[in-house]
Amino acid sequence: MEQAAAPSASRETQPPRRAHSELVYGIEDVPPLPQTLFAALQHMLAMFVAIITPPLTIVVMSRFLHLVKRIITPLVTGIVVLLIGLTLIKVGLISMGGGYGALADGSFASHTNLFLSLLVLGLIVLMQRSRNPWLRLSAIMIAMLAGYAVALLLGKVAAPTFDGPLLMVPIPLHYGLGFDWQLFVPLAIIFVVTALEAIGDMTATSDISGEPLEGPVYMARIKGGVLADGANSMLAAVFSTFPMSTLAQNNGVIQLTGVASRHVGLFIAAMLALLGLFPAVASLVQQIPEPVLGGATIVMFGTIAAAGVRIISREELDRRALMILAVSLAMGLGVAQVPEVLQHLPELARSVLSYGVATGGLTAIILNLLLPKRTAVQA
Repeated sequence: MEQAAAPSASRETQPPRRAHSELVYGIEDVPPLPQTLFAALQHMLAMFVAIITPPLTIVVMSRFLHLVKRIITPLVTGIVVLLIGLTLIKVGLISMGGGYGALADGSFASHTNLFLSLLVLGLIVLMQRSRNPWLRLSAIMIAMLAGYAVALLLGKVAAPTFDGPLLMVPIPLHYGLGFDWQLFVPLAIIFVVTALEAIGDMTATSDISGEPLEGPVYMARIKGGVLADGANSMLAAVFSTFPMSTLAQNNGVIQLTGVASRHVGLFIAAMLALLGLFPAVASLVQQIPEPVLGGATIVMFGTIAAAGVRIISREELDRRALMILAVSLAMGLGVAQVPEVLQHLPELARSVLSYGVATGGLTAIILNLLLPKRTAVQA
């Protein structure tokens, strides 16, 4: 009787994927077309909220991430993910109150703004607790459409106006190509720091999707993601737009919808590329009231912070880990709340450290390297 072939060495070295009962579709699943379109549309709506600035020099850094395993530890990435969520919550709250425009005109946190934001927030929470997978899958979109409709009835939505061309094809290097060392050096440092945030975002994605948080599968995902960040930023520069980076709120969409399928990402890319050809779409998106956006994003940002807590909780929280966690959170959140503490530093240092995720993440990395790990007491 023949024996079954032994598993290959490469499979033995990879940790098993974790069961994740909250997921409707796993990362390798291919959902039916309607569910795929719903999930892709909600990811795209989340991206509309904010496109943040990021990496260029990391097309090189991503290839050497496997050499810095002492830095990319679950404790460090968990702290970064937690800081991303906690620092973004302020952005969500400002949107709930009506945004910066409402702060300027004195209507911030008006009864109408709070009603709209809490309506969207409440609908998302209610639909997430439903046993109907369709309601859970489309919770964000339904809640935002309901909020938009109510805002329309309350007179909070202005009629969109657009007088440009219907179709516009991007022109490569429309503004020419230039290079300035004075701009390159500070931006290079900022982009390297942003790579740390991207690693945190992708670690949260792996966690929410039930994928490994260590080992070759995890490292390959991190390296590929950071490389894609840099390549996308270069492509964006060619077409005269802002650099692109990972968006933390999309982890919130995965958590809320339960759809982690990479197949959905292909639809998101196609939808964004297609909509980018129609400038009028931007005018329509700008008509979504800030409180409606805030009611949705506050949930997403909260789930990101919760994912960070979950990653950290898997570590042994001894005195060393608690010290790293305490100091990193204090520095990151402290700078985010009181940026004036950096006012006497050089401009380059201020531009890097004024972002709480950067300050807290760098603090976690330094302490993780300097503080010795506890060794087993020998008998």
